[in-house]
Amino acid sequence: MHYWHIQLDKPWGRGEKEIDPYKMLRNKPPIIGVGEWDSQQCEKFKQQCTIGNIVMVRKGKEPLALCRVVSDSFTDTKLTQTFQHHNFREVEVIDYWDGDEPLTLTQGTFSILYEENSPSWFFVDKWYKKVLGEMKMKNALELLLANKNIILTGSPGTGKTYMAKQIAENIVGNNLTEQRRPVDILKNAIKEFVPNIKLREERDKLLKAFLESYPLDKINSLTLDQYCTGKGDRNNFCWWVETGLKSLGKYSPGSARSFLIYWSKEKDDYSKHGYIKDEQVDNQALKIVVSDIQRILQGKTIDSSDYNIGNSLLLKLFYTYYPDEYFPVNSVKHMDNIIGLFNIKCKNQLILEKNKAIYGFYKNECRNKDITPFEFGDILYNSFNIAEGEMLSNEKILLEGDIAFVQFHPSYDYTDFVEGLRPKKNSDQNDIGFELKNGIFKSFCKKAKNNPNKKYVFIIDEINRGEFSKIFGELFYSIDPGYRGENGKVKTQYSNIQNEETHFTDIDDDYFYVPDNLYLIGTMNDIDRSVESFDFAARRRFAWVEIQSKDRISMWDGKIDDWKQDARMRMESLNRAIENIEGLSSAYHIGPAYFLYLTLYQGSFEKLWDNHIELLIKEYLRGMPDAKEKFGALRIAYFNPEVTNENI
Repeated sequence: MHYWHIQLDKPWGRGEKEIDPYKMLRNKPPIIGVGEWDSQQCEKFKQQCTIGNIVMVRKGKEPLALCRVVSDSFTDTKLTQTFQHHNFREVEVIDYWDGDEPLTLTQGTFSILYEENSPSWFFVDKWYKKVLGEMKMKNALELLLANKNIILTGSPGTGKTYMAKQIAENIVGNNLTEQRRPVDILKNAIKEFVPNIKLREERDKLLKAFLESYPLDKINSLTLDQYCTGKGDRNNFCWWVETGLKSLGKYSPGSARSFLIYWSKEKDDYSKHGYIKDEQVDNQALKIVVSDIQRILQGKTIDSSDYNIGNSLLLKLFYTYYPDEYFPVNSVKHMDNIIGLFNIKCKNQLILEKNKAIYGFYKNECRNKDITPFEFGDILYNSFNIAEGEMLSNEKILLEGDIAFVQFHPSYDYTDFVEGLRPKKNSDQNDIGFELKNGIFKSFCKKAKNNPNKKYVFIIDEINRGEFSKIFGELFYSIDPGYRGENGKVKTQYSNIQNEETHFTDIDDDYFYVPDNLYLIGTMNDIDRSVESFDFAARRRFAWVEIQSKDRISMWDGKIDDWKQDARMRMESLNRAIENIEGLSSAYHIGPAYFLYLTLYQGSFEKLWDNHIELLIKEYLRGMPDAKEKFGALRIAYFNPEVTNENI
């Protein structure tokens, strides 16, 4: 294969009519072409340019597109009338140039880039290798989505683990379409929102009436009748908080006991609950409760160890008395779903911090919008089923998922991966017992099962270095793409002793399965001696993608820019030399990840060889005849890449 470059906008030479090269590339099928005059360039186009060659199309001196030749040279009168050229070739456009890199390109209407490593050759080569890497990534992504399980395999240092993480990140978040992303659904709802002025006025009037009747600084002076709910009087403090203010936001009702002191119809008397239940005098109990409520609200903090007042009640009070700081939702479950739905960052897991984080999200999303917190709550609940974390309509949305990573090794087993008994020191005795704990994979699968609208990716690095059947056990069946979900449910080894923390479906009759929204990516080196332990039954459950060193050169971008051209020359020279040694092949290539170590050695290729490559090469050659001579030849290929490797 050769690289070429062609200028399409002046088919007749200088001073003649110009054409738009975009039209030629958007023809059906896309085409390139030259004139018919007797010139070396035209002959090269007809004779030397072959199917599969890569052509950079230029408009003047600037790059336009990268194409692959897909047909022999041909003539067409209609095409000549349209595009002025006489000889054509069909091409596949594999990429359009969208960069701004300054270029010094070889001149000529149509030229082969003979001089390897010239600026023009290096530019086209870099562009093409980047496209190859992106195509490999896209193909691997599509294969994983279709098959559920893939293994990335290849020679050492090709960046398989890095690529696995890139694929995973794409699946769990970056590939969500705008129409299905929660934040985009929300933005559209905000854009289309029209306030109900009458409802807004009613809410303002309601809140004002409550605050005038029960100002914060007067709470601790309330009487029992003014405070307690239960008598049927709809003008006491607790009735207002529990029922009267409900239209202000998403108030989750609580039991009467959440107010600590209330009127009991059964007893026909006041009843106490919680940390005041032992108080003998009702008025004394009330004084403790209202005093604590006032201190909590004025201090804007909740410390349950001091007060033991229900969080649901306190949250209602916080966003009632401070509507400009707290969001009108008091259900912790609902708050967690909102935070998960929009990936809202919280300072910590305290309920007040969660609520304030949601309020901050509201402020950000509704800046410069005439939308109150109460109305933003309406938008959320009308657009999403916050209680379940899904859309109200039948069309499900995709949420940002999660990624887990583990590296197999010879001692890794079922207990680490699925579940097993772990030592536990008994608190009341000075001895050791055992308790059932979930392993990393079962815990991750449980997370995926509980969030069916999210996508989860589990990466197993060095998958062949563990004993596959020992680690997976009965899950060997469930990971099969054809048995995902409940169709592949199995009883695990400890299914009869599950507890609240470990059970997957049912404590009393527990089953396990790999959810349909979970994807597996494994990585392995082709030449690792432990490859043989990865049997055919395990191989059958995965699709395979080979990653070659040339596919991943893009990992150098922005990291070893000062040494990139030299690194590519040395890597390709060394890999050609490796392939020329009997008994070795492309599976033994040195991948681009090794050259990232240049950042540690300030670009010293000598230190890179001495510390990372030399010992690997010697391991390749161990036991081979003439190993010393072969090693010398490979060393020359690395340090003198201009030397040919034909006689190695």
